[in-house]
Amino acid sequence: MITIHHGINWHLRPITTYRFLEKEHVDEFFNNGAIRLSSFRKFREHKDEVRGDNTEGSGFYLANYLPAETEDKGHSFGAVMNTGKNAYVLSTTLKNDISTFGNCDYDSGFKITDVYGFSVEIGRSIRSLLGGMMGQCIYRDPPTIPIDLGEFNINELTEEKKELKQQEFFQKCEQDNDIFFIKKKKHQIQQEYRIIWFADQTNEFEKIICPRAREFCDRIY
Repeated sequence: MITIHHGINWHLRPITTYRFLEKEHVDEFFNNGAIRLSSFRKFREHKDEVRGDNTEGSGFYLANYLPAETEDKGHSFGAVMNTGKNAYVLSTTLKNDISTFGNCDYDSGFKITDVYGFSVEIGRSIRSLLGGMMGQCIYRDPPTIPIDLGEFNINELTEEKKELKQQEFFQKCEQDNDIFFIKKKKHQIQQEYRIIWFADQTNEFEKIICPRAREFCDRIY
């Protein structure tokens, strides 16, 4: 339990997440701390219906304002962007239910009782680590990410002001983090909690040895 002192005490119950996979990989993790981190590139290659999502690591940004009383005023900006080229990813779930993953060959797993502590230890084993990020995935159909540019009529703007608005749009897109977590709604049943590590150089996947990470995990029997 985490306690925050802010006038009065707030007690935060840590999130527990679950990682399901083949027993041989679970055994290897608890035997010597070996764990495989994947990438968005690798995610897009999955062919099965359960894990397959060819939009992983990409997002459609949309800034759209259309006044209710008219259809010829307002504004709309859109852009498709890709990200995560320098990221390693570990998918976990908030559901302690191996059947969530359907016909995958998963027959074992482990739970992470301290996601932050686990992530920090894994990060110490990654070369050229830049930082990390974690959070629940977002599920939308279509998987768009809204950008707020306020209310204005683009037809009333000068070319210079239009260009400034476009620059503002792309700047907000680049500052966004939702793109790392957005997925198609068909995957919502998985309740994915995603851990991401950023590094100077990454491969399609990386197998690391991190025995200390086991301190934050329990095997699921």
